[in-house]
Amino acid sequence: MATVAPPADPEADPRVRAVFDDIRRTRSSDFVNTLWRWLAFDPALLEEVWRDVKAVMATESALDAKTKERGSAAVSIANACDCCVHSHPAAAGAKGVTAAEQADLMRIVANAVKTTALLDRLTHHRARHWARTNGASMACPRDRQRELALQELRLTTPPARRATRLSRHSFAPAPPPRPSPWSPSRADGAGRSAGPFRQCRTSPRHRA
Repeated sequence: MATVAPPADPEADPRVRAVFDDIRRTRSSDFVNTLWRWLAFDPALLEEVWRDVKAVMATESALDAKTKERGSAAVSIANACDCCVHSHPAAAGAKGVTAAEQADLMRIVANAVKTTALLDRLTHHRARHWARTNGASMACPRDRQRELALQELRLTTPPARRATRLSRHSFAPAPPPRPSPWSPSRADGAGRSAGPFRQCRTSPRHRA
């Protein structure tokens, strides 16, 4: 459920109309996509977001416009944003990206998603593995988090209670569970359960 509703006639506001006109000029298109029409509920927010997007995407920099749109398309696919998935490839095509280049980009994105999913399922220590294979000094984030927790406990916990609290953060295997008093293995000599739910001596099981 949407938290806000787009205005029925956003360009009735002069500030919104000025932003929409700038979008049309910058993109050389009369189409203003869904993002901007929804942001029109707050003209100040619309101006701020468009200013940031324009500064990155429509300003000359070390990356050309085609590369920027292709990168944005890849991120949009990874984020599963329907609006952006349609918007950025279309903008890339308008800037000269060919169909073959678009298909190659899709293969790159699919390959990255597949290998990331495999690595995520095969190991829980991705950062440590990366550091070990690349010769970098980078601890596993989980180990770092545990180390910070232990340091905090040492600084804030009295020695008498420290051992008990530190044991909660150790990786030692948990002790085996104690047998339940209602377990069938704890039956007495007459075949009755030792727990409060005793089996009746006259039940069909014990009549024989």
